[in-house]
This record gives sequence, C-alpha cells and structure tokens, in this order.
Amino acid sequence: MTRDVEIIIIKYTVNDSIKKFEDQTIKSVLSHTEEPYHLKIWQNKTKDENLSVIWNKLIQNSPADYVCLLNSDVLVENRWLQKLLEVFDQENVGAVGPVTNACGIRQQIQPKGNGTENAKTLSGFCMAFPKKVWEEVGGFDEKYKLYGEDSDFCKKIANKYRLVIRKDVFIEHFKSQTMKQAIIEGKNIKKLREEAKERFKKT
Repeated sequence: MTRDVEIIIIKYTVNDSIKKFEDQTIKSVLSHTEEPYHLKIWQNKTKDENLSVIWNKLIQNSPADYVCLLNSDVLVENRWLQKLLEVFDQENVGAVGPVTNACGIRQQIQPKGNGTENAKTLSGFCMAFPKKVWEEVGGFDEKYKLYGEDSDFCKKIANKYRLVIRKDVFIEHFKSQTMKQAIIEGKNIKKLREEAKERFKKT
C-alpha cells in the first residue's frame, strides 16, 4: 500500500561542519528512499524558533496524510521509509520509529533485528505518524523550548494508540552534532532540560 508522506528535516547551517552532516543526511534520503514522498527542508538558522513551533507549522501546511520527522544528522538505509510506514497496516498504531545507535530513548538503541515491538515513547530524531493523529492530540506543545516536545507528543498519542519500534529499520544517528554547534551555543542546557522535565511531569 502506497501512502502519501512528507519527510521534514530542520537545518541549522551556521558553519561547514554542520553543513557536512546536513548534506550527508539529504543525500542519504535521496539515495535510499523508494516510497513516493515529499521532502521539506526548513532552514532555522536566522529565526531560531522552537522546534515544536516549526514542526507544528510545517505539519499543518503539509498536503500529505503521513509525516516523518527526521534529524539533519542521520544516515538512512534502503527501504527505511517504506518499512516504517508498513507498520500502519497493523491495528491501532499511532507512531513508529526505528532502532539506532544513539538517541534519547534507550529502548530504541539496539542492533538491527526483525519484527516490531511496542514502545512507551519514541525519539523525535526519526518518527513517523499519520497527520490525523497529530491533529487529534493537538500537535506538539509549543511551550517546550528545546527538549521534551517529542516525549510529550508520544505521551498524548499513547493514551489512544500504540507506539511501535520497527526493529528491521536501523538509522545511524550522529547524535546532537548539529544541535551542539547551532542550537546549544549560548543557552543554559541544564536549565532547559530541567524545565522540560518539570513540564512533562505536570502533563
């Protein structure tokens, strides 16, 4: 079954090092994605908007029925998107993610395997979901400044749907390489993490 899907990548190009990761990611997507798709690449260098704000804006304007959020510091493999979207043939799936070498969700850090497994939450570094599910849960909470918006989003989804890890899709993640240089500079990261944790506890 072919699905109409939009891949969303946020760029923070401020130097050649970041550009290298971003270019590798885009080349990887173009080389290894077979499913018919739209590709939206958003440059956030000058606006420096919260990630949740950008995601909501781009998803709202997307013509696609499905959305895949993808970090700008990853390498995808052949048929990655097709396999992720196949999970929505299963009953009551609200979002899906791959396994990887590095991300904020420990359950997703595992070698490439077979089949699927249910998850309590998913990392936003690579996550696909139907646009109608995003609409139903009210999108991403834009009060999250840097961390926690994906966890909050998954928590809302999990109230009604299953979260699934596709174990035979492995995406290499050079964790936070673009963030370290483009977003984090000049910001109190410890404070932002604590603010996100406190907000998440209250939801």
